[in-house]
Amino acid sequence: MDDKYIWKKDLNMLRYIPKNAPFVFMYSGGKDSGLALSIALEYGKPVSLLHCLENDESLFHEQKRDVMNAQASQLNIPIRYLEYKWWVRWDKIVKTYIEYKEKGVKYVVFGDLNSEGNMDVQIKLCRSAGVVPCFPLAFLPYDCLLDEIEKRNIESIITTINHSSIESKWLGKTFNREMYHCFEILGIDSFGEGGEFHTTLVNANCFKGPLKYEFTVVDDRKICINTKFD
Repeated sequence: MDDKYIWKKDLNMLRYIPKNAPFVFMYSGGKDSGLALSIALEYGKPVSLLHCLENDESLFHEQKRDVMNAQASQLNIPIRYLEYKWWVRWDKIVKTYIEYKEKGVKYVVFGDLNSEGNMDVQIKLCRSAGVVPCFPLAFLPYDCLLDEIEKRNIESIITTINHSSIESKWLGKTFNREMYHCFEILGIDSFGEGGEFHTTLVNANCFKGPLKYEFTVVDDRKICINTKFD
């Protein structure tokens, strides 16, 4: 741990992957993942989405596997599920990265914004496996992220609320600049980087088309998305 956060000096290099380089993406299914993936797709070639589940629901975002399958279908990228109890085993994370490395994948892309501790861990795990981490959104100003969300048609809806200051009226609403500023007034992280809220991606410029869905209200803190197919 002596080199804690030493990677900051290489931050600009960590934001990009070479043209046409194959990569896997640690995918949560929310707005930040959607934005980071949209950027990564401009450079590299996706091999797989890696998605963590707990009790057959998306970790943190708490959406069903069918929602993730629908997102992967619209992205036209295969998705691989990792059980959360399995995921906390760092040796198995490294083993998974090595598995992809042996198939010619050198890069692992993440959607982290400014969580230094989490980034530090992910970088160390990638280095242990001999792969290169990529954080397209790392420490970019939030105004810049909002511009990119609008530019890339990143449409996500609030699906879980964890902060007491956020009213339930925001459930099911699209995260946008207006919502961002309302959350800013509340004095919370307006992108929910501290887990204040979570979103689910329903459309993006890298989707073949918008997700067909409806949602049911679980309680005043959570909604459940149901995808609809023709």
